[in-house]
Amino acid sequence: MVEKNAIDGVENIAASLAERVNGRLGNTSISFFNSFVVLIKSSVRNLEKAPELISNLEEIRKAKDTPVPILSSSPKEQQEWLQSISDRVSFSENITTSVSILDTGVNYNNMLLSKVCCDDFAVSWDPDWPKYDQYQPLAPFNEHGSLQAGLAAFGSLMDVVLENSAIQLSHVIESARILPPQGNNDPLLYGAITVGTAYKLEVDRPDLNRVYSLAVTSDHEIESGRPSSWSAEIDQFTSGMQDGKQRLFVISAGNNLDIRPDQDYWDQVNLAQIEDPAQAWNAITVGAYTEMTTNDDPNFEGWSPFAMEGDVAPSSRSSVNWAWRRQAPFKPDVVAEGGNRLLSPDRTEVSNEDTVGLLTTSGRTTGQVFERGSDTSAACALVSRCAAQLTAEYPEFWPETIRGLIIHSAEWTPRMMERFGLLSAVHSPKVAKETLLRTVGYGVTNIDKARYSADHALTLIAEGEIQPFIKPQNASASSDPKLNQMKLYQLPWPLTELQNLPPELEVKLKVTLSYFIEPNPGRRGYRTRYSYQSHGLRFETIRPGQSLENFRAYINGLANMDDYDGPEGDSDGWFLGGQLRTRGSVHSDEWTGSAQDLADMHTIAVFPVGGWWKYKTAEDRWENRVRFSLLVSIEVPDENVDIYSVIENQIQVAIENQVEIEITT
Repeated sequence: MVEKNAIDGVENIAASLAERVNGRLGNTSISFFNSFVVLIKSSVRNLEKAPELISNLEEIRKAKDTPVPILSSSPKEQQEWLQSISDRVSFSENITTSVSILDTGVNYNNMLLSKVCCDDFAVSWDPDWPKYDQYQPLAPFNEHGSLQAGLAAFGSLMDVVLENSAIQLSHVIESARILPPQGNNDPLLYGAITVGTAYKLEVDRPDLNRVYSLAVTSDHEIESGRPSSWSAEIDQFTSGMQDGKQRLFVISAGNNLDIRPDQDYWDQVNLAQIEDPAQAWNAITVGAYTEMTTNDDPNFEGWSPFAMEGDVAPSSRSSVNWAWRRQAPFKPDVVAEGGNRLLSPDRTEVSNEDTVGLLTTSGRTTGQVFERGSDTSAACALVSRCAAQLTAEYPEFWPETIRGLIIHSAEWTPRMMERFGLLSAVHSPKVAKETLLRTVGYGVTNIDKARYSADHALTLIAEGEIQPFIKPQNASASSDPKLNQMKLYQLPWPLTELQNLPPELEVKLKVTLSYFIEPNPGRRGYRTRYSYQSHGLRFETIRPGQSLENFRAYINGLANMDDYDGPEGDSDGWFLGGQLRTRGSVHSDEWTGSAQDLADMHTIAVFPVGGWWKYKTAEDRWENRVRFSLLVSIEVPDENVDIYSVIENQIQVAIENQVEIEITT
């Protein structure tokens, strides 16, 4: 990236750019060997004088503010910035939500962090451990938990530090120290320490709605993608099968820090496998992407952003090459901002600098009270904040629903879809789509889309229960249970409004099914289908022109195929199709077609498939009922079309019309 300070004329801009990329203005166009971002400080009037320059640019956009001016300021100035933010913080009434950070501990004596955390909200796995590290020269100091806390509470502080608006918070921060001040924990105890420390928080404040945030991962040897004792412990903890309390867990995918400057970062992310315990089925696993392409650091003049805007972050990890991927969920589930890297002018070095990082709180009370946050840790903190905001706004929603909302609201960026286009040119549609999902999940989560419907776009939510398995009364004690029931939901579509839309206008239907599984306590047999998850659920929608009676018969037949995966490839306008969307314990897919066809798609079925509960009958797990959340949205590209108000009176109760139907053999 080239920075030009106080450029007097557009001729200097053009000359500098031309020289930098070995081209020249005039009859010869500028030749880019790769995408190149240049920071230009100039007036619009001066830019208008150089049509030759502008015609060679892919786009012009406003440069983003970076943390460099704050982080490079004096300790006195940093305290003043911190005080300015702190003075503007207020809280919603009756806060019942927290982000519980399982990490190195949070320094709640930092002026800003003291607003959201305190000694009473902090625990350690070992009572002899300090609740956080205090900075002392030459002494061990790990402030990672404090970096996470600033982002989980406030988001990127660049979004608030330069403004004077009020900051209202709806959640607090809890600190749970799981890493020792020196040395390491026994890997065999990772799961016990993580869950045991979480339980300490719950004993102190049992009624708090928590979002557990874990940005600590391990690369110790396991079969990639296969459950470990750590990930299974988290799945058991979140499932609520032991104590009846379901929980929301957010985990970072782990960081790839061995980044090469001579390889496409997308390929490097594909080769860097997601780390333990981020393969946990019930958790929201978070990878990183980036929008940060501004370099205003004078010490790195001439360095350019390594990753393009809207693309996967170079430090992220993926499940593309998991050995266990045929059975494993798609991970990460979503991505969030994790910062970028800078590439040297000679393209031989990659550097992690403040200018392409996020601004957050440090673990100090004086001196450098701000710090840079980055990579999947920062992304994990941001998604944890999003989950806490949704939980605070909708405290009656189940954790399964909050997880579903975060994934349901996610979208792939234009750059990610460009990547998908490149993949589709050399791979089958199935391979291209699975690679996209295992690299960036379902995309970038959108908190506003998760929180609100619009006139031309609405989301309906149903929380339900189902008993997946049953034993006939005349069955022998040794016989296996069979599949029990499915649920049909009648959707309150605005039929008249949809049927009156132009036939050529495409509308979108998105469906997300979210539920928690209980992990199999026995590790033997994890390689076989349905051996780890207690049960599986699927959804299907009625097809245009299909009668309800025929649809019921169709689903009944599918449900009796224990290993049903759906039709191969894309089916009837669905992006993923019945086969790809069945991995893990959250399933999301989008259908695109005419409004007239959508009007016919008025019924959704939720039905069970196999799991270890069905085959391990000694513990009578087959008798259990399980919860699920079904999210359904429709979107019309014409913002002048009002579909929201037509069914506004039904939004509060979401999808009321549900029917339980027995699955017959």
